[in-house]
Amino acid sequence: MVWMKKCEFCRFAPSSLDAEDMNKVYELATNVIVEVEQDLKK
Repeated sequence: MVWMKKCEFCRFAPSSLDAEDMNKVYELATNVIVEVEQDLKK
């Protein structure tokens, strides 16, 4: 659930992160979504 906290941080305090950090969180969230979708298809 760490990724959820990071997503919230990006959402509510975006100016405190640089573009690289935002991209890392975006990729992490994307991977989680893909994994959930794959699990739902099973």
